[in-house]
Amino acid sequence: MGHSRGLLEIGDTFESTVKREVEEETGLMLRDLQLFGIYSGEKGYATYENGDRVFSLQIIFCTKGFEGKLTINHESQKQRFFSKEEIFEEKLNPHQAPFIKDWISGSAPPFIR
Repeated sequence: MGHSRGLLEIGDTFESTVKREVEEETGLMLRDLQLFGIYSGEKGYATYENGDRVFSLQIIFCTKGFEGKLTINHESQKQRFFSKEEIFEEKLNPHQAPFIKDWISGSAPPFIR
């Protein structure tokens, strides 16, 4: 599972945007995407370094099908896969915590929060 502030370009679908952004940021080409959940509300509030204030809408997909090798680019210093047991909830980014906690719970998606 990944998180991106990728932009939906004119004519794109959510699925094509996810595939493009994940490939650009990780080197992985995704297959068989499934909707995991839609997350919005107060927990989506953020203030960026430039002072912009936003409420984000996160549309999260999951997949078990991918090709390629994880690669590091200008947006990352390190990349790796995590098992549910390796994730410490107290260290989660608050904007990513809701969908990661839903994944850890093992409950059946899709989630709308």
